[in-house]
Amino acid sequence: MPIDVQSTQIVAVADWNLFNQEAKLSQSSVFESSRYELSEIEYGFAKYPLKRLLRGTYLRTREEFLVEGLSPEIVGHGTTTEDAGEDFSLKFHSLFQDLIYKRPFEMSAEDFAVWNKIKNVVDVTVYRNRTPLVVEQYGVVSYGQLSRPCKIKWDNGFTESVDVRKVHDADYVRYLPGQPIKAIVRRNPVTRELIDIPYVHKVSQLPSAADLDASGFVDQVHNAEPFPDADWD
Repeated sequence: MPIDVQSTQIVAVADWNLFNQEAKLSQSSVFESSRYELSEIEYGFAKYPLKRLLRGTYLRTREEFLVEGLSPEIVGHGTTTEDAGEDFSLKFHSLFQDLIYKRPFEMSAEDFAVWNKIKNVVDVTVYRNRTPLVVEQYGVVSYGQLSRPCKIKWDNGFTESVDVRKVHDADYVRYLPGQPIKAIVRRNPVTRELIDIPYVHKVSQLPSAADLDASGFVDQVHNAEPFPDADWD
């Protein structure tokens, strides 16, 4: 990667982008390390807001990428800044996703220590509030007073207006009234307002209430939380 000694841009490799910002670079006198300021850590579609700017350092001789407040628990390895940054962001992303879904009694002492370090630098509340809730729902298409699908009556009895532009399947506009469907639905984690429907397909009939209850599906939809409902921040 070409490096400007005044500043550098970490560009996306595959589907990751560690900084997504103009990073400030400082070089040691023998060019053994590069330093960056991070305002956000990003991996794929996941974005982790930081409470403050963090300093990231790539040590060329050791081929390690270290981040203030998160290393040595999380260290990226690679022969280039990009490779080491990608490795760091993947490790951080994997560890964060593993720990955020754990309840306190499920954590080991090591888990607690790492999670506390993460919470000290990552704004977990902001992350939770902007990360969509994803649930699987069954429903029935309704036209209302229009000549196209405009509502869905979900299996929990709630009828919701649905703009066809929010459904990621062009064929949905051809669904007839009364058509049972199974959908993957993304909702606002705070208000439960519909964001979009990334996946929908026809089913021959809705599962019975007994089947849904036995599978835990009803509880999933009614009480779904994107993260454990525990006061442990």
